[in-house]
Amino acid sequence: MRDKSTVTNNIYDWNLALIGVFFNHESDRISIRLNMNTGPSWRYENSVSDRGSSMTRGGGYIPPEYKKSTDSFFSGKVWITERYTGLTVQAEVTNNLKKTNPYYGVTLSKAIDFGKLSNIFKPISSR
Repeated sequence: MRDKSTVTNNIYDWNLALIGVFFNHESDRISIRLNMNTGPSWRYENSVSDRGSSMTRGGGYIPPEYKKSTDSFFSGKVWITERYTGLTVQAEVTNNLKKTNPYYGVTLSKAIDFGKLSNIFKPISSR
């Protein structure tokens, strides 16, 4: 007797930004950028239900069935760059309205002057 279960293998989200706002502040000391948008979202989930798994006991393959659902999403990102050091902190959040599945991200990065990158390979002292 087979166990009945639902296994979600893959989820694909497609977001279409219809309304968006971008704010930018630049000065000689700091740069601040803020981007927010919202719009419809489509989620495709493949799950194998009442069939056990994607492989039958006889070794045959059962292709996944994708279920489509619609939702709305919102997304926001902010970048803050200190110009003297070139350090940037970036944070973002994306989520859906009905089927919440938030994504949060925070990064720290450093700007590099590629014109001076070759200095890394120069000898420390000359003989």
